[in-house]
Amino acid sequence: MKTLNLNNWVILIALMFLTIQMPLELLHAVVWIVQHVYMLFEFLLDELIGHFFNVSRRTTQITVFYLMIFMGGLAAIWLYHRIAKMCAAFPDWYREQKRQITWIWETSSLLKKTQLISGVSMGSAVLVMFAF
Repeated sequence: MKTLNLNNWVILIALMFLTIQMPLELLHAVVWIVQHVYMLFEFLLDELIGHFFNVSRRTTQITVFYLMIFMGGLAAIWLYHRIAKMCAAFPDWYREQKRQITWIWETSSLLKKTQLISGVSMGSAVLVMFAF
């Protein structure tokens, strides 16, 4: 087995750090974007209801709250049905992909696993940064 020199150890430690840190940064960016889109939608709905129906600020806030709860419930039901359809349609494909990924993961060395996770996390983070 080949021993690692100091440069390889530094790279390995950096990759391990990035393996932990980059998914957290990616999750933070996605949550931030979702939160701001939600707040923008809520603000626009609040202003439109206030403008078209000429009601007080308190009434528009209550109306928007219940509309958002209703739309969130509809979105959750729709998402549940979509996921159920996808799971029912692809059980064999899923099992085959899981078997291949498990085999690749079990036959890889620690360094290759770290490189794979780091590459996927860095690639996802860079894609999100350039996309948004």
